[in-house]
Parts: sequence; structure tokens; C-alpha cells
Amino acid sequence: MKKTLNTHELDQILKTATSIDNYLDKLDFVYKSVDFKDYMDSLLHKYNTSGAEIVKQTQIDRTYIYQIISGTRRGSRDKIIQIGIAISASHDEIQRLLKISGYSPLYTKVKRDAIIKFGIQKKMSLFKINDLLYEYYEKPLFEKE
Repeated sequence: MKKTLNTHELDQILKTATSIDNYLDKLDFVYKSVDFKDYMDSLLHKYNTSGAEIVKQTQIDRTYIYQIISGTRRGSRDKIIQIGIAISASHDEIQRLLKISGYSPLYTKVKRDAIIKFGIQKKMSLFKINDLLYEYYEKPLFEKE
């Protein structure tokens, strides 16, 4: 797997690029070959967690979780967010998971997204974030059992 560059690193490379074509050619892999499964595997390894742990944290069906993390099934935006929170991924990592999955990143101007972002940044549990969403009359990430 190729090195993942963060936004700051990409900004620095862009500042020194002589043309936008030069920048895009150099970093073509950043935009084209980012694979959900590879990125998810790197996060699972980084946070020393597994699909079984994600199932416990999210209460999402076991088969569905494994299909999502293996890249054989595209999870919904909310499921991707839940998985990111369950593995304790950072805000930036969850944003990247969303982008790689083809979903819009969390957007601060959207009340629901702002509540989710707040919870992620404050390292709240998935259940606490869900409670905040209920408290502010926003659609929860999952329904309580």
C-alpha cells in the first residue's frame, strides 16, 4: 500500500508545484487508486481492532460489517461513520473513509453532521453521539433497541 498523505502534506506539495498538472501527475495515486479495503485494513491495523469488535460496538449485522470492511459491499454513509467511530478513527480518517466510499464528508454547516463531528472530536462513544442526535431532534446513526 502506498503512503497516505494527510491534507497538510498535500498542501505543502501543492505550494511548491510549478503547475497544477505537475501536482496532479505526481499525486495521481492519491485520487485514483485509494482503495476502501486497503484503507480500512490500515485503520484496523493502526487501531488494533477487528470486525468482531466493530460488530460489538455498532450492533450492525456481522455479515454486513464483514462485507463492508472487505470492500465487497458499499455501506451507507451512516454505517461508514459508525464503523469509523467504533474503531476510534480520527475525524480526518472518518472524513477520508467517507470520501473513499463515495459519500460527502461531514459538513459543519449541517446541524446533524456538526453534532457527529463534535462527538468524534471529543472522542465520544457511538452511543453517546447517538444520544446527542436524539437530544437535538436529529436522525440517529442507528435506532435504539
